Amino acid sequence: MADLLLSSLLQTSRATACGLGIHAGSSIVSSILSGKITKSFREWNPATVNCLRFGAFLGGFAGIYRIIRELLQQHGEKLLGNRQVLVAAGIASLVSRIQPSARRHVITLFLGGRALSAVVRQWEKRTGTTIPRSLFLAVFLMNTTALIHAGVLCPDVLPASYYRSLLRWSCRFNDTQLAQLFRPLPSGLERLTCHEIIHPGQTCFHTNVLSFLTAWRFSLKLYAVLCTVPLLFRYKQLLKRPVPMFVQAIKTTARSGLFLALCALGAFITTCSFSRNDYIRHLFNTPQHGLSHIFGLCIGFAGALPVIIEPSSRWYELCMYTTPITIHMIFRHLQLNKFIPTTENFSVFFFATSMMVIMRAYELQRDIIPPWMVSFLNILLR
Repeated sequence: MADLLLSSLLQTSRATACGLGIHAGSSIVSSILSGKITKSFREWNPATVNCLRFGAFLGGFAGIYRIIRELLQQHGEKLLGNRQVLVAAGIASLVSRIQPSARRHVITLFLGGRALSAVVRQWEKRTGTTIPRSLFLAVFLMNTTALIHAGVLCPDVLPASYYRSLLRWSCRFNDTQLAQLFRPLPSGLERLTCHEIIHPGQTCFHTNVLSFLTAWRFSLKLYAVLCTVPLLFRYKQLLKRPVPMFVQAIKTTARSGLFLALCALGAFITTCSFSRNDYIRHLFNTPQHGLSHIFGLCIGFAGALPVIIEPSSRWYELCMYTTPITIHMIFRHLQLNKFIPTTENFSVFFFATSMMVIMRAYELQRDIIPPWMVSFLNILLR
């Protein structure tokens, strides 16, 4: 028992150090992307607390999982069998309460996508069938349409961090401008057009071109990070084949950055078209009722359609990323309308469920989760 506690303590220390490094690195990258690399001490203090929390979260999960798994292997293998992984991951996931609610939601949504991907791959492997990639394209289009529609009309159903990212991605809208353009206005107020709110003194074409270039620059910085960080968890392969892996990362960054920029451009053009057309505005867009949901869905679909420039393999990844967000929006809508209670335990439950699926795949079928995740869990748990 003493050896188990000592090994678990060492595991917790390694995982905590890993968490501190990941959070510190992501904070620096986020500051670079936002152009705010220099911050005062008062602004850095909360970031330091969050960094310590994230380190304690990863360290606590790794240590508790190690202890529970070893105890179940010694005393509960006959009773639980392969389900001991699920029990250990479920109990260890309770440590997610350390994280602030908003960050826990973001982590849960990300892991939910990975867990859903593992379930889909397991089903394909077990049945011997392959789901058509066109189905994933259709699901992604529906998810992204709903996501942009929610950002335009009802941002309360979105996680706060996702809504802020949506505004940053748009490069030209803020919450006040969206409210003036699309959402319900007090009686007696006239709804303004994009020329009066977004780009006074400039044409829609000129503004859309500048916004597209700004969105592309932001998207390139974002995908440069998303495409290179996973390579660090596959450093052994990177040392063997550095040039092909970096070339592939550069190609993916350029194509995916263009995809995001075109998504923004599609939403911009549709927004301007609806905003400045008097007939359309008076037909669906009365000052009292705000933008029709039909218009919101049209803007969302126009923003999602450029996904067709991505390869079909990316449709699957994007679908797995956006589906948990759509599920979150549905639950949030039900909470706001008092159909289900509002409680923080929902996020803990979904986090635990996602980790149970991921850890079972990691222990028993590693080929159904991404290689970078296998490498990360190797660092975290070995």
